Amino acid sequence: MDKKEQNKWEERHFQICIALISRPNFNPYGNSTPVNFGDIINKADRMVALLKEREADQMAKYEND
Repeated sequence: MDKKEQNKWEERHFQICIALISRPNFNPYGNSTPVNFGDIINKADRMVALLKEREADQMAKYEND
């Protein structure tokens, strides 16, 4: 992976983390819960992995057309 593509994925990871942090989480009583940064980073990692997989599938599909 070249530097430009690495920067693209790091930027997406950062944007996903920001979106997850800004989304409020509420417990059943309606109170907001503290932010769990480890959980947010794990979710962002999974999302980026899925996005990479999707992009690879799309590239393969368009190369065959």
